Amino acid sequence: MKIEMDADNVANMLLQAGRHLPYITMLAINNTAFDAQKKLKSEVNRKLDLKNKKLPNAFRVKKAKKTNLSAQVFVDEHSWQGEALAPHFFGGDRERKGMEKALIYMGAMSKSQILTPSGGIKIRPSLYVEIMSALKLNYKAGYSANRTVKSSKRKRKNTTKYFIATKRDKRTKHLAEGIYARREGYDYPISLLTISSKPHYKKIFDLDKIVGGVVRDRFDYHFSKAFDKAMKSAY
Repeated sequence: MKIEMDADNVANMLLQAGRHLPYITMLAINNTAFDAQKKLKSEVNRKLDLKNKKLPNAFRVKKAKKTNLSAQVFVDEHSWQGEALAPHFFGGDRERKGMEKALIYMGAMSKSQILTPSGGIKIRPSLYVEIMSALKLNYKAGYSANRTVKSSKRKRKNTTKYFIATKRDKRTKHLAEGIYARREGYDYPISLLTISSKPHYKKIFDLDKIVGGVVRDRFDYHFSKAFDKAMKSAY
């Protein structure tokens, strides 16, 4: 049994494939990029003991277009997710956070130090705001004028007072350096945040290796699938 194809039909198929090639490639790249995004989320969930379950959702995809056959899988490096993940991507130190930057600016700690919650202490985000306000770490022109009546009343009712302990201050040199709270009913100040030496994180994610592995495993599959879809729509 002979199986033959007309030369004109073959030429027409190749022509159609050529016309659809940018679209086919775009689909394959984008689907591969979303596979890479899914893989990165999975790796973060698997390798990190996460307190914030939203952290793996930090990965974004900038899709390819027919006129720009390149997709990006990324994390905004200036977002809190980017700052949290960066040490695990690159190793070494981490970015300083708002309160740390303020304490460094006012000279209460050095650039080689960080703040860590004291043992057994869990600090909610709103408490950081309260401490920053009480210690005037975020003070700027117009701050007092912008305070609401509700926040002013809350401050008057609040019997907790915060202070910074440093070795340079004779009144606090007997305490470990950090931020403390004095509360009614407690004889001693409560340690909330400790000033510690900067961390040295170990690199546990090789982004090039993870994404490269997804490209090797999935691009050909997605290209073949996109090619079939384009050819079916052409006939």
